Amino acid sequence: MPETGLILNKLEKGCQPFKTWRDKKLAHFDFPTSMNISSNPLPDVSVEMIEDALALVREHMDLVEPHCYGADVGYEHFFMHLDGEALIAVLRDGMRYEELW
Repeated sequence: MPETGLILNKLEKGCQPFKTWRDKKLAHFDFPTSMNISSNPLPDVSVEMIEDALALVREHMDLVEPHCYGADVGYEHFFMHLDGEALIAVLRDGMRYEELW
């Protein structure tokens, strides 16, 4: 599937600003960045950039899912009406169900 390599390359390039944010502000709490003394400010991130990255993820998964599982998934049709805490609760409950099973 050579198309997947092209999509992944686009995705890696498009997600670089998110990775920089994760590395410097969220996950590793980079000291110069947090104190606003860094000579390299964090890159701008827009909703459009997020939507573009998610579209590339869906495009990639649309190629992978039928190859691996023989089925398509409508990732673009997923809507979450609750917050992240609700998602964590659903995941926790699912893991608990699996343990009980």
